[in-house]
Amino acid sequence: MQTADHVDTGTLIAQLTERAEFAEAKIGLFEELLAKMRGDRGEEESLRHSERIGPYLTCHRGLAFEQGNRDWCRRAVTVLRERQEDRTRP
Repeated sequence: MQTADHVDTGTLIAQLTERAEFAEAKIGLFEELLAKMRGDRGEEESLRHSERIGPYLTCHRGLAFEQGNRDWCRRAVTVLRERQEDRTRP
């Protein structure tokens, strides 16, 4: 993104879209893994009573990280598209 003003906007949008899709896939994996670790327990019960909390909390951080990446990529794409549209208007 640091060089966004010097590269093709369409290429950058495509790369950011791909990265958002990759993050979305990882989000799904993290959510499945968290559900598997919780088993029949709810979130709070699992946090309080699971034997091993480290892997669960680590996975939770990974989930938040990928959600942040996805959201940022989507926002950046929106901004780039809007700027691109503004430049093509008379």
